[in-house]
This record gives sequence, structure tokens and C-alpha cells, in this order.
Amino acid sequence: CDMELLEYAARTLVGGPSKADQLGYGDSSDHVRKEEIDELKVALNASSKSTRKQALKRVIIGMTLGKDMSPLFTDVLKCIQAHHLEIKKLVYLYVVNYASVDPTLTILAINAFIKDSTDPNPVLRALALRTMASLRVDRLLEYICEPLSRAVKDPDPYVRKTAAISIAKLYSVSPQLVREQGFVEVLDAMITDSNPLVVSNALSAMREIHGPALDLPLAQVPRLVSMLEQCPEWGQITILETLASSLHIATVEDATVVISSILPRLQHINPAVVLAALHLIVQCMDALQSRPANHAAILQKISHALVSLSRAEPEIRYVALRNMHAILEKYGAQITLDVKSFFCSGNDLLCVKVEKVELMVKLVNETNIRSVLTELRVCCSDMDREFVSHAIEGIGRIAQINSKFADLCVELLLELASRLIPYIFEYVILAVTRVLRTYLSRYSRCVDRLIPRFDLVDEPYAKAAFVWMIGEYATAEDSILNLFRELSSSFDTEETQVQYQTIASAVKLAFRFETSMFAESKRFLSRISAESWSNPEIRDYAVIHLRLLEGNSASGRKIVLSEKPPVDSADRYLPMNMRDLILKNMGSLASVLYVSPESCEFKGKISENGKLSERSSTDVESALLVDLTNESEAAETVSSKSSSLAHRNNTAIDTLFSARAQTKKQDLPLASDDLLGDILGLPAPQQRSTQNNQISSDFLSDLFGPGTPQALASATEPQLPLLLNGSQEKKLQVNGSIRRVSEQRFCIDFVFQNHSSHPCGNFAARLNKNLFGLKLAGSLQADALIIPQGGKTNAKVELIYGGETDLTKQEQIQIALKTDSLGILYFSIDIVSNLNTFFDSTDAKLPKAEFGKQWSSISHTLETKFTLIAGSELKRNPAKLHDILEQARIFHVATRGTDMYYSCRCSFTNPELFILLDLNLNQSAACFRIVGENIDSS
Repeated sequence: CDMELLEYAARTLVGGPSKADQLGYGDSSDHVRKEEIDELKVALNASSKSTRKQALKRVIIGMTLGKDMSPLFTDVLKCIQAHHLEIKKLVYLYVVNYASVDPTLTILAINAFIKDSTDPNPVLRALALRTMASLRVDRLLEYICEPLSRAVKDPDPYVRKTAAISIAKLYSVSPQLVREQGFVEVLDAMITDSNPLVVSNALSAMREIHGPALDLPLAQVPRLVSMLEQCPEWGQITILETLASSLHIATVEDATVVISSILPRLQHINPAVVLAALHLIVQCMDALQSRPANHAAILQKISHALVSLSRAEPEIRYVALRNMHAILEKYGAQITLDVKSFFCSGNDLLCVKVEKVELMVKLVNETNIRSVLTELRVCCSDMDREFVSHAIEGIGRIAQINSKFADLCVELLLELASRLIPYIFEYVILAVTRVLRTYLSRYSRCVDRLIPRFDLVDEPYAKAAFVWMIGEYATAEDSILNLFRELSSSFDTEETQVQYQTIASAVKLAFRFETSMFAESKRFLSRISAESWSNPEIRDYAVIHLRLLEGNSASGRKIVLSEKPPVDSADRYLPMNMRDLILKNMGSLASVLYVSPESCEFKGKISENGKLSERSSTDVESALLVDLTNESEAAETVSSKSSSLAHRNNTAIDTLFSARAQTKKQDLPLASDDLLGDILGLPAPQQRSTQNNQISSDFLSDLFGPGTPQALASATEPQLPLLLNGSQEKKLQVNGSIRRVSEQRFCIDFVFQNHSSHPCGNFAARLNKNLFGLKLAGSLQADALIIPQGGKTNAKVELIYGGETDLTKQEQIQIALKTDSLGILYFSIDIVSNLNTFFDSTDAKLPKAEFGKQWSSISHTLETKFTLIAGSELKRNPAKLHDILEQARIFHVATRGTDMYYSCRCSFTNPELFILLDLNLNQSAACFRIVGENIDSS
């Protein structure tokens, strides 16, 4: 409204002093002092227009900072009568913001709005109309119809343009009213207006109202196209997008007319106009299939436009490249593009460079193969490891797509491996694995050349792929034997996916090299199959493979060394239905995210006060969780098969233990289902089930502190507790909780959400020393190997007893999470919130004398205290509390005065680990100490 407001906003953004700060309005607190309100009231009722204008600016500034300025509503409304445009703009802005707070008072301003809608000044007429359409209050809608009916026939185009937009706003609040008043038909007539600005706004409003159902008559096309030259850029985009989405062209003549009139737009300086023109042209191209000459000429002009878009600003470049994939999918063989236009430059963003690599893979042919491979070789020297992985993957994909180039690509991969850079060597392993799965034994010689560099491989997914290659294709018998012995000796410390591949490769090598490897493999599998092995899944997997060696040798050989079908090496980047969907919505958010347009729509429900009260699950936020990279198996390795098998085994075991737990739970006497109400002294619910009472899932939450989400039952909560805030420096949000899957086995379930600006993945977890001596039973298993920007995935890791114990860590289980792009993250799981997970019912009640001895043996400095709130009923009847806690496997030992002592036992390799609890209901106090025999109490 005024340059001073703009100055204030700019200075606020850069942190400099502003007039608002000098006047005392720089504080963003919601609270407004009474003296301040009184001062503003006096200023708003002053006779001087300049005083009222300055007061209104202060009100708007306070409103913008989040202060409650609604007490000034009546005083602000009085200023609407002023014959001053700036004052009216400020008042209208205030009224729109607070109309939903008090619709009754807003009605007082309606007369002023209606009066201004007939003012001689067209700017004021449009402003009044736009303000009334923005109020979004049901009881005020009837007042806008008459001014709106006048505005659509107003002699000034600015007012008519505003009227078109106001119809769309009114439709979002009350569609029925718009139809009853005939405003939809009015919009249809407005597209014949002589002013381009009115036409473009009318088309925009029609798209909002009709959506995909909008169908423009073909006769309107020449007239709309002729208006493009007179329209501003926004108007051109609106007309082009409307034509692209609503025209249905079936004849060659119509398509030729439309395309020939739109082709000059491909040379526009604005990339958005070029994309909109491309969108319309692509929609008309199918009708030109019967005229190959015209078709080819138009595609040639499209190729020039695509190249120009690839040189725009980085953000525009990314949008253009994402849409370019779909165009190349459909017309790739007919479009001639110079692949050098898509070579990476030093100032390209990572996302742009990744898309360029994908396009280079698509555009490679016999003429440019050497220049493409040279460029990819240079890309492999980039400082960004993620980009290097995409470049190496691109080399492998070229080899898979075209067998004529496979030899060149494999030699380049071996050359990159010879650089002896660990992370490059690991990416090469993955690429070679995919090539071997495509061409089988054609490039088996590569494996023997890579074996001497096995010590460079550290990441589990790459090591698992390397072990698979050795088992399938290695021929250097002496090197294999030495390497297998090395793997066998380090087997206990390897990740789970590497262990699976080592077992499978042991059997393959035993049949391929019976003389040197059969006895060695059998001895190795026999050791892993022993009952003492800690991981039952690995042991069972080893037992199955050992049976293949011990049984019929011919049958085992036939199973293990059977010929495997090659992996489909089709180069389709997008499924056909997704490709057509992107071409239909070119230039939109859906075409960048590769999702349906419905996934990017904001769907809300207008409440009575005019605000959006509901939001569907399929909005923009859910769309941003989509994988932004591609739908190809970018990270598919043979090791993923082992991970999938392990995941299936884990799921089956989890289901089995869950079923057993439910069976045991049904045999136990269950307490009242209103335990939380009993403890807090709350009234019982009106409807109480008396036949199937169960322990409340939040029972221990009250005993062991507020906010504890852990349940006594093994059911998993829909929303896992937050362990690491994604807004922190590392930008990875981690939610998770621990649960028990068997007597000696636990599982931590995670949800990882990537809030960083680039993908992350290849997770690995480590556990610090902890109270219970838990250690990892295997590697962390994630549903997705790589999480794209804005994406999330589920993961889990299993724990067993047998690790190092640290009695000083009584409150947390500390976890370190390693990622490929975000470094190492540290977070912890709260022990107090999850104590019930570790409680055992066997020998958990200590004798009084033993309890006193153990309690005294622990220093009070190792004591954890918390506040306990209990209802009056429990204070009068402690026996009831004893029964409730006993069902939670917390056993009453003794009572001394108002103190009640309990003990509970946690399963552990050392069976004498107890939690000793002291509750005092009268003082609302509680504490616990942890003791363990043969463990240093310090």
C-alpha cells in the first residue's frame, strides 16, 4: 500500500532496523498491551487523514507480526468512509484478515463495499469487488451478487478482469450460488471479450471451475491465438495451457493450423511460455502421424526449443529436463539432439547433472558413444560422491541397453576400478554386477581382475554384490580359496546381507571347484549351522545350503549351478502410462514429480467461518514424498535378494512370536480397561466392556512419567516416537521404538524421512554400550536403499543380549546411524519409556532381605527420580495398585510407612539384573535403582 510498508518488509528480512522497530512494533509477541490498543484507538479516530493512515499502517504491521488486532475492528471500520485510496486499501486488508473472527461486525462494512463498487474510480471499484469476494463468509455471499453482476459489464477492462477472478473465488465458497446466478454462463461469454487481459482471466476462472471437463470450441482457437501478442506473459501461459488441456483435435488440418500459429512461441524469452507452447504442440502431434514430413519438421523445431531450455536458469533447466525425458521416450528416434548440449558444467546443480546423465544415456548412438563415455569418465572425477554413483551407473546402463557398446563400457568400468578409490570401486562393483546379470558369462573375466582389490570394498551392499560375483563367475582358484578363507574368518563381524551371500557362494564354489573348495565350504557351513550360532536366520540359511552338499550331489549341483535367465535390459525410463500422463501435464508440478495431477492438488473444505478446515491426504506434501529420481532399479544388486529374503524371514518370525504372545496373553487374568482413570482418580467411561477387559496400553505412561507412548502389549503404535528432529543440521528425521520379538530378541522399528536437499541412503547402525547389554543381531534392513529428497522409508534392526554393559546409562540406548551423504547421526531411545519391554515374570520378586541388601549396594547418585500422580482411590487401597503392577510384571516386596517397594527383573545374559522401585503416593514421588550381580556398581 505504501513504500514505507515495503521498506519495513525489506528491512525485516535482512535484519535491519525499521520504522516499526523504532515505534515499538518490532516485537513479534502475540500479546498487545492495553496501552498500545488505547493509543491506536485514539489515532484511528483522529480527524487528520495522515494520522489515521499511520495508525492503520501500525495496525497492519502488528497484524502481519501475528499480534491480535481484532479489538480495533470497530475503529478500523470507521476509517472506511475516508475518501482516500491508501486508507481504503489498508482497511480492506484488515477486514479480509479478520472477517472470519466476527462476521457480524463485517456486515457493517458491506454498505461501504457496495458504495465503493459504484465509485467513478475503476481501481476502487475493482478493489471493493475483490475484497468482497475474498471474505469467504457464508452470510455475506448474497451481498456480492449484485456488484458482481454490474462488474462483468463494466466499461473498464480492469474491473471486468477482477470480476472474472471474483467469480472463481465465489465458486470455491458456494458453487451452487454461482450456478443459480448464472455466473458460469457469464464467464463463457467473457472469453469473447475484446480485451486480452479479460479473456486470459476468464479462461483461468473457467479452468478453476470446470477443471479437466473444460471443453473449448475449436472456433475460438484463431481468435485466442491472435491475442497472444497483446497479452502479458502470464496471459500467454494461461491461454496456451487452457488450449492444451481443453482442445480435442482429431483432424490433420486443425492440428496444422494450431501448431503453425503456436510455433513462434517456441522462441519466446520466457521459459514458461516455451513450455506451455510445447505442451500444446505435443497434444496436437498425434493428429499429424499421417503426414510424416510435417511431423518431422515440427519435431526438429521442438528439438531446438528443448536445447534452449536446457541452457536456462538451473531451476528452469531442471523442470525442462524432467519433461524432456517423456518427450524423448515418445519421439526419441525422430528428434535430433546434440548430446553435447547435455554435458555437465561446473555450475550445474546436482539434480540437473543427474538428469543430464540420464539424457546422455538415452541419446547415445554409434556416432557419439566415445564422446559420451569420455564425458562420463570426467564426471567420475567429480567431488560429489552421489553424482559419481549416477555417472558410473550410467556407464553400466549404456552397456546393458546396447550390446555393441558393452565392451567399451566394461573397459571403462575396469579403468575406473584401477584408480583404487574405495567409493568408486564400490560403485563399479554394482555396475559390473548388473552387466553380468544382463550378459551372464560374457564378461566373467572381469571378476578375476577385480578380486585382488577386494580389500577396497567396505560398504555391505557392494561387498555382498562382490561375493555374489565370485560365487557365480570367478575362475582364479587360488585367489578364490584365499579370499574365501578371509571371508570365513571375518564372517561373524560381517553385515547380514554379506553373510547370506557368503553362505550361498560357499555352495556354488564347492560344486565348481570340488577339489579345493568342497571340504572347505562344508566345514564352514557346518560351523555356521551349529546350535550355538547367535542368529537363527543365518543358521537356518546355512543348514539349508549344507543339506545341498550332504545330500545327492548331482541334484544339489543342478539346483545351485542351474542356468539363470538374463535380466531384462530394456532402456525404458518411464512406463508408457506415466509417459503419457507427463506429456498431458507438461510444465506442471506433476510432470516434475512424475505423479498424477491429483496427487499435487490442495483439497480442502470450506468451513462456516470461511477458512479451510480439512486437508486431504493427497496434497502437495504427500506428492513430495515421491521418488524424484526414476522408476528404474537404480540400486538393484544381487545383495538386495538376500536383504529381501532376510526381511521376509524376519517378518515371518515376527508374526510367529506375535501370535504366541497373543496366545499367552489370553491365558492371563486381565485387569480393568480403565486403569488410567483409576490411577488418576478420573470417572469411569460411560460404556465399559466387562467381558474383554485389557490392560490399558498407556498404563505405564502414568507410572513412569508423562508422554510415555510405550504400550504393555506388543502392538505397534501408528505414529512412532520422534528420535531425531529433521529440522536439525543433518536434515534426517528419525522416528522409532523398540519392541520384543522373543525371550532373548528385540527389534527397533524406524521411519526415516529425508528433509535434506539431496537423496541419502546406504544406512548402517551401531549400538553403544547400554544398560541391558544389547548388541546388533545383524545389519539394519531398510525397505528402500536410497531415500529421495522429501521421501521416507521404513527400516528395522534386531538386537540380542551379549553386548557390553554400562550401568551408568540408565536412561538411554544410544544409537549411531551412518549414511552415505549425511555423515553419522546420533540419537537415542528412552529406556524409561520402554522399561516394560524388558520386564520378565520369572523370579522377579525379591525377598525383603535381599531387596534391602541390593538397594543399599547402589549409590543414590545412580538413582533415577520422577514424579508420580495417583488418584485418591489408589491411595486408600494400595492392594489394588499391587495387583495392577503385578500384571505388568512389577512385584510388591514390602511396605514401610507410606513407601511401597517393588522389584522387576529384566532378561539378561546375567540373570540377576533387577529394577528396584520405590513409590510414595502421598508425596507423589518415585525413584528406581538398577542392580546386577557381578557387575561393577560404579
